[in-house]
Amino acid sequence: MPALVGVIERLHQPLYDTMARGVVTATTPIGPNSQAIGTQTRLFSGANLGNKAWTNMKVSGQLVADRTFKIKALRVWTHFRAGLNTLALAGPPNYFVHRLYMQCQSQLFWTLSVGDKPQFSAPTAYIPMAAGIYGDVGGDTSLVLINNGVPGNSALLRLARPISIPPRQGIEVLAEIFPMGTTGDHSLVAALNANDDIAKHISYFLDGLGTREVQ
Repeated sequence: MPALVGVIERLHQPLYDTMARGVVTATTPIGPNSQAIGTQTRLFSGANLGNKAWTNMKVSGQLVADRTFKIKALRVWTHFRAGLNTLALAGPPNYFVHRLYMQCQSQLFWTLSVGDKPQFSAPTAYIPMAAGIYGDVGGDTSLVLINNGVPGNSALLRLARPISIPPRQGIEVLAEIFPMGTTGDHSLVAALNANDDIAKHISYFLDGLGTREVQ
């Protein structure tokens, strides 16, 4: 059905793209387009189009047609879950999961750009998810429940001034990792690419109000 000319509706629908998702194996990395994670990953670049588990973007690096978006909040989702095979590693599974959460907080930085202009840059610790599971670190064999922030609206990073995305304007989020060493204990790059039977998921969300044509 064609769009109604001049009739626009506003909707609250976050935009998201994913930096890492899956379990590393000898043949399967967890980055976009089945690539290994490096020190830089460019999101909203079209690498994950067509896979809703990774992104809900329809085209590469911009909104569809003449749609607009007003970013009112930012979110970063981090989720790590050890599998049964992690018990065979040299250490308790909770150690490896806890390490990934802590490394994301201190080593993973994000820069949001609209067009050619950087709009907001901060580490993961400054951009909580404000949703999802929450809990505590249990014993060596019990489930680790840690999240980037607490699951409540009060934990959300609300922007003091909304960031507008006009029609046909480019969108990019640059994820940068600044390791504190070269081994898995000190490098998020090494830890994310390790074949350790840990499910790893890191995504970036643009939360706000968008416009679209009424059909």
